[in-house]
Parts: sequence; C-alpha cells; structure tokens
Amino acid sequence: MRCMRRARLILASTVTIAVSAVVALRMMAAPPPAGLQTIGLAEWLRGAERPDSTQWTRRMAVAVVSSPSQPDKRANLDTIAATAERISREHPSVRLIVFGEASLGLYHDPSDPHGAQMRVAEPIPGPATDALGALARQLGVYLAVGLIERRGDSLANALVLLAPNGGIEAVHRKMLLHDLDVRNGVTVAAPNAQVIEVEGFRVGLAICADANARWLIDSYHSEGVDLLVYAVTSAVPWVSLWRGTWPMARHYGAWILAANRAGTEGEDVYPGTAFIAAPTGALWAVHEKGPGYAVAVVGK
Repeated sequence: MRCMRRARLILASTVTIAVSAVVALRMMAAPPPAGLQTIGLAEWLRGAERPDSTQWTRRMAVAVVSSPSQPDKRANLDTIAATAERISREHPSVRLIVFGEASLGLYHDPSDPHGAQMRVAEPIPGPATDALGALARQLGVYLAVGLIERRGDSLANALVLLAPNGGIEAVHRKMLLHDLDVRNGVTVAAPNAQVIEVEGFRVGLAICADANARWLIDSYHSEGVDLLVYAVTSAVPWVSLWRGTWPMARHYGAWILAANRAGTEGEDVYPGTAFIAAPTGALWAVHEKGPGYAVAVVGK
C-alpha cells in the first residue's frame, strides 16, 4: 500500500479507479510472482454488507495501530511498548495487536537511505525481537511489528509475529518492493506465505504491496486463512472510506487487519489510516487519521 501514497484516484466516465495494485505495478522494483489483483470501479462503488456476527462460533478481539516513527530505534520501541500497554489497559480482551511496516525507524531518509536503514536494522531473532517478545509476554498478547531485518550484508523488509510466550511465531519478508525500498538497500524476498494458528483462527502475513500479489492471494486461499495481518505505509483511497469498503478482503475471503504509520518524515506526510475489514469487504473498524488505533471483535 505504501506504493500508492503519491497516487490520486481519479473518477471519470472513461477511467477505472486505480487501486493499490495498479500503482504498485508502476512503482515496484521487481515483477510480482504471478501478477497483481486489480479492482475496478464497479467493485469499489458497490460497497459491502457487514457480516452477521450472531452466526459466529469463534471470536477474537484485535487492534490495529497507526503510529509515528522517528530515526531513533529505542524511541520507536518505547512508543510501541507504550501503545501496546495502553491498548491492553483500555481493552483487556484484545489478543492480537498489529503495528505498521518498518516501525523501528523512518521509512525513507533521503539524506542517507541505506545508512539510516542499517542503523535500525536487526537480525531476527535479535535484540529488538527479544524486547518485543518480552512485551508480548508481559501483556499476554500476540504482537505483530514491521521492521527492517539485517540478513548478513543484506536487508529485508520484514513483519514478525510474536506469541504471548514471547517466542517468534512467524516472519514474512516483503516480495514486492516500492522504489524507496530499493533506494534504502532492501532486497526482494523470495515468495513466502506463512500460516499460523492464533486463538483458533488461521492467520497469514503480508506487507504493503505484497497483499496485491495474485500468488499470495491464491496461497492463502488454499490454506484457508481466516485473517490477514497487514503492515503498510500508505494513504487509503478516499473511495474506500466513502463507501465503507476494502474490496481486497473479498478476494482473500478473510479479515484484513491493516496497521499504518502516521506523521511527517522529512517531506513525506503519512495520514495514518488503520482499519479492520471483514471478509465481505465491509470496513468493520477504522482509525481515520493521525496516531491512534482501532479495536474490534472479529469472528467466524
């Protein structure tokens, strides 16, 4: 999704709304494994029905966060801890908290793109995941956080899911890079799709434009994923909030938990929209702007 932050959606009789997948294709540094899922105007405009929660046999409270990032990794870890502690204090039933992409530093520092990422990059496991694991254990929750991973001499844009026991449950590495990822020195990950069980839900992971990859959609479909943990750096199309829908959820047939970043980083301004979308495509809960979070109960 970060890949569409400079794009503007245009509504005209001869133009189809450009969704994240389309803009991703223009800005990605490498082709997708098996094409991109695009969404046309009609699908955006038709809206979506909210699911009938009375039919659920399993439920889980979840939170998605929109958080600012600073150049200092320690300060960002402190912000993550304070936010997660606040969510657990105000919503003690929450079992899964999701933070956005590359949350331990700036997304892009034009003055020193690679150096800035090297300064915040961590091995997995490493000191940052140890600290995040301790936080997950302290709060008794699952915690998903995007970070830049140091892998020998290379960098990966990663999303790590930590369990309530403090251990690492899964790591997803970004496959479809934004041009700024490449300037940052991040390398393209091989196709990867992790599925884990969380409170009886089958959970998959994705970062930004990865979610538009037809290969990933098909992989998670075949695994029967109920919920997609989705770390992004992006603006959300106005039509999505206007119509109360995120059509990509229908293609996954799963809940989408989208966590974002907020605030100003140099010349880049991030609105900070975070949301939870139902498998029908309906926006179930939204934090529209700035730092904050949305909480909702999801079910099946």
